[in-house]
Amino acid sequence: MSITGNFATNKQINENYSSYVQVKGYKDSVKWSLINSTLPPGLSLNPYSTGNSYISLQGIPNKTGTYTFTLRATDVLNKYVERQFTVTFEGTEREAPTETTDMSISGSLPDAYTVNNWYSANVSVNGGKSAYTYNITEGSLPPGFYIRQSSGNFFLEGIPNTAGTYKFKLRVTDQRNMYTERELTLNIHSEHYEASDMSLTGKFPDAYTVNNWYSANVSVNGGKSAYTYNITGGSLPTWFYIRQSSGNFFLEGIPANPGTYTFTLRVTDRRNAYTERSFTMTINGSEEDDNEPIAITTEYLNDAITGHTYS
Repeated sequence: MSITGNFATNKQINENYSSYVQVKGYKDSVKWSLINSTLPPGLSLNPYSTGNSYISLQGIPNKTGTYTFTLRATDVLNKYVERQFTVTFEGTEREAPTETTDMSISGSLPDAYTVNNWYSANVSVNGGKSAYTYNITEGSLPPGFYIRQSSGNFFLEGIPNTAGTYKFKLRVTDQRNMYTERELTLNIHSEHYEASDMSLTGKFPDAYTVNNWYSANVSVNGGKSAYTYNITGGSLPTWFYIRQSSGNFFLEGIPANPGTYTFTLRVTDRRNAYTERSFTMTINGSEEDDNEPIAITTEYLNDAITGHTYS
């Protein structure tokens, strides 16, 4: 794999800018990420074409200087190529923008996960006068992420690779040189973590050793399907197994041995987030154990006469 071409340099600030490079030798499609660097203020990346083989650097640069950044292209086989670029912008900077109350930034950034999956979420600017530019005034973007601007929408995109909580302040400036800004937070979780938005509901009623079929279920609430499960503590009663149907988990089998069994069921969703809960069920000796014993209470029988019906 290789990245060919260069981004145009020695351009003027406060003017529309658009330049692209291309990746070659990849399998099927690629995802682009920004590696340990930041883009020139006011510019964003925009992958396009079949398989996202091209990526453009575009926007309205608003600060003079020389900027160096590194791009990575990763294909479906998880092979990647990196290349460093340098661009310079010249000109006279505008006066500092003025904060305004007729603009706001709406939306939030959902949590991300370090499972090398593509992430894309956006916030939007409301009000003001287009066209808009943006810059990060406090904090920094998470490693591997960049901002892609599409009109008044600002997409945070990339491939999560480092867990942590990242806070940064996004400022959007309109053509009047007025701005609004807002602090945004992105939580990148490790590959497996306990979720606060998932729970298991239901219980497993007692069973009886009468060789009758047993089936009862609990259900997961919240999270993101599809779900998987495993037993993290204790063990299932003898001759029982768990059958999953979507977000329902059925304990099934034929009770064999009396006893009280405790086990912990963990359910994991597609985010690699999990919830778990301990369950206890009792297998009684027999279904009749809780009933009164059978007894014959008649003390004697009436005399009978030959040749006559007896009752």
